[in-house]
Amino acid sequence: MTRASSSKRALMRIKCREALSAHICKLQSHHVSQFTANLFVDERLGLTIAPAQVQLQPFPSDGYSWSATGTSATLLEKNISSGNIWFYKSICQELGRSLEAVPVQVLKGTGKDKIQDCVTRSGSSSFTETILQLEIAISRLNEELSYAREQLSQSQAENCRLDQALTRSGNELESSTFENSNLRNELLRSETSIIKAMQALEGTAVKTATESQEDLQMED
Repeated sequence: MTRASSSKRALMRIKCREALSAHICKLQSHHVSQFTANLFVDERLGLTIAPAQVQLQPFPSDGYSWSATGTSATLLEKNISSGNIWFYKSICQELGRSLEAVPVQVLKGTGKDKIQDCVTRSGSSSFTETILQLEIAISRLNEELSYAREQLSQSQAENCRLDQALTRSGNELESSTFENSNLRNELLRSETSIIKAMQALEGTAVKTATESQEDLQMED
């Protein structure tokens, strides 16, 4: 690597660190000493960070983390000190677009806690917040869909139970109708038999009365 190229790389590394610090921090309006002149106060995170102290892979104790989408996630796999010019330019280009700083607890939280932690003091939003809001919306939709499916399953089970009850009632009605028809036929047969029996008795009674009258006449 030539001296000019090395110098350009070093300059881009410095600009990259400054851009990272500027992204998450605000330059203090009052400086106590020369040492604090390059320190930045993070409006969202409440941290004091110097460009030389910014890391792409910070520790949880540092109080901040990086959120990236798409291919920008690969930018977080390297250390700033080991990057090349393209690497530094890519970071500067993607800051605020697909790469941003967030409180360390944001990416560890869930649900509403994520959104609450992601909202900045200034009230501005970020793509991380938007993604988390979408995740929550999708989660709620999935819960509603699951509930709707459960309700549908219960309704289908109830409909099945009602259909079975209706089928049983229909079968019972059909059976009762058949039994009633049999009873009606049996009753008609009984009535016919009774009528025939009564007619036979009447015939016998008439015949007996006639014979008795004839016997009396013969005796006279």
